[in-house]
Amino acid sequence: MESKLRTVDFLKEQLERTNYWLSFAEAKNGAVIALNIAIMTIMVDLYSYAPTLCTVVLSLLTVSCIICLISFLPDLKNYKNNDNNQQYSIMKKLFLKLKLHSKKDYSQDKSKKINLLFYADIAKLNEEQFIDSFKQSYENISKENSYVNKIEEDYLSEIYLNSCIAKEKYELFSIAGIIDVLTLFLCIFVFIIA
Repeated sequence: MESKLRTVDFLKEQLERTNYWLSFAEAKNGAVIALNIAIMTIMVDLYSYAPTLCTVVLSLLTVSCIICLISFLPDLKNYKNNDNNQQYSIMKKLFLKLKLHSKKDYSQDKSKKINLLFYADIAKLNEEQFIDSFKQSYENISKENSYVNKIEEDYLSEIYLNSCIAKEKYELFSIAGIIDVLTLFLCIFVFIIA
């Protein structure tokens, strides 16, 4: 019984850690939106001096803001296991209409170490692989004799779901950040040649 209590406490701490990553990702995306809006305000003021540059910069920053806003609307059903074991990214659905590659079975690949405490590694697995890996790594339970009670299963499911959402938020932040950096370099380049 004491072992099960320790497991539940461990899972509670892991869920808190995962929720922290999720909150931090949301804060970063919110900061990018705020920064972009501030820069867009400056560009609107400078529009009469360099309309073409301002139009391009405003367009790129608008795309960056939209990408960050998309991160606030996760499609939760996409993270649950489905029949063909594939996850669909919001960005790819909206802009590229492409499927992500099916998730590899990292739980069986001994050459790749999966950190079951790190959200990005958790998100590499599907939910069943994550739960099985948890049982094998932390419970020392074989797959055949595994038993995880309902509260543990719920915690594991929530940790998995929040890890997938956090990973997508960080990926969207990276895309928006790349657009912002390219926009900055474009502005610097135009001012240098002007």
